[in-house]
Parts: sequence; C-alpha cells; structure tokens
Amino acid sequence: MRRVEPTCEKAGNIEHYKCSCGKLYYDAAATKEITNAAKIILSATGHARGGDWKYSEIYHWHECAVCGERMDTSFHRAGAEATETTPQTCAVCGYVIKEALGHTHSFTEKNTDAKYLKSAATCKASAEYYYSCSCGEKGTETFKSGEKLAHNFKTEWSSNGEKHWHECSLCGEKNKESSHRFEWKTDKAATATEAGSKHEECTVCGFKKNAVKIEPTGASTTTPIQTTTGGTTETPEESGNTWILIAVAGAVVIGGGAAAAVVVVKKKEEN
Repeated sequence: MRRVEPTCEKAGNIEHYKCSCGKLYYDAAATKEITNAAKIILSATGHARGGDWKYSEIYHWHECAVCGERMDTSFHRAGAEATETTPQTCAVCGYVIKEALGHTHSFTEKNTDAKYLKSAATCKASAEYYYSCSCGEKGTETFKSGEKLAHNFKTEWSSNGEKHWHECSLCGEKNKESSHRFEWKTDKAATATEAGSKHEECTVCGFKKNAVKIEPTGASTTTPIQTTTGGTTETPEESGNTWILIAVAGAVVIGGGAAAAVVVVKKKEEN
C-alpha cells in the first residue's frame, strides 16, 4: 500500500506490502517482514492552534494553523463600559463590542490663552475670550477678562466749528471738551479806498473762522468853500455833509435896477 500522510485528526500509514497469506512486508520482494502491524501506522498530528483570536459578533475562537479547524470557541466576555474615548471590548479576544461614545463638549472653561482670544483689550473694553471645553475645543460664547487699557490723549487740540477737545489716539474718546472762546484778529487793515479783512480765532485751540471783509473807511481831506453874502463870510460845516454850491447870476430888472443873487444849496450826504 502507498504511503498516506496523517492529518490533524486522522492517522496515516507508511508504504508497505501485504502478502496473500496475510503477512506485512516493508518491501515488494517480501524480504523484510513487519512483525508489528502498529509500526505501519502514522499517528494523527493533532491540531496546531494559531496564536491570534478569530471572532464574530457573538463568539471568538482559535483556528488550526494546518487545517483551519475552529478550536476553543466561546462567547465574548464584555470588558469595561464604553467611554467618550474608549470602546467596550471583549476581555478575551479584544473584539470591539461597542464603539467609543464620542466626546460631548462642555464649554465652561475660562482659558485666557491666545488661541481663545476674540478681541484684545482697548480703552473702552477689556479683552474678550471664547469659553473652552476641557478637551481644548473653543465654543462660541465669550467672557471678559482683565482691565481696560488707559487712554492716550493727544496734546494737540481737535476741533469742529463749535467746540475743541483732546482726543485719545487709541479709541477716539474726547477729553476736556468745551466751547470755543473767540476773539477778533485783523488780517489786513482797511484804508480809505481799499477793503481789509478780519477773522474770529479761538484763544484756546487756535481754531479760525472764515475771514470777513472790512469795508474801506471812506475818510478824506477837503478844503472848505468860503462864500460871501452881504459882507459876511460863511464856511460850510465840517460835519460829514457835502456842500454843493450852485451860483446863479441873473439880471433881474426891477424898476430899472440890476441885482446879483447867489444861491447856495446845501445837500446832506447820504451815508
């Protein structure tokens, strides 16, 4: 008989020959008799258990490395309950029975690290930060922390048409705001024939209003006109009035006589 290799569960045999008389021999020539029949048997090898666990949703087992036969089959044995970050697994084979629950954020932490800063402190408000979770994630709600910055008021004045003030260079806040105190300043003096100009200027901040016109003064030197009437000399009054002299010479014949008349008409100058 030919050789039959043993398996994990079944025995095999060596090559041997059997005579019609019932005797067993190692060779075909029947020169080497097998006196113990057990010597032709090759014992079953037995299963070779693999090192890794195999599993399904319910069971786990080892497989034979030779034939794949299942060995040590049993139910899973659940380990610790699942947490946010850790799944529940079989305490024997490591099969994941229940996935990790996943993290539930709780944004209650007041962390003032730079990555949580929403807006830096200013003169008007302290720094604002996002609440964070213990896992490091930031939320959407915010909280205030720290002090406001001090104002940095400029030394020069800022102004509009009505008031002046010192302004903070950081936030624009106004300090020492008050109304202008104006006084007149002459830019160009007027003459008798030419107009001048002047403006109002704040004595505190130097704000200037637009210049206005100064009318010509109109002042001049006039030589008085003297007239003689009936032996009396008359001089026009120097009171800003303009004299217009109209001399009318006529010959008036009254009873064969001639007379000369001089009429002086005074016209008041309109200002």
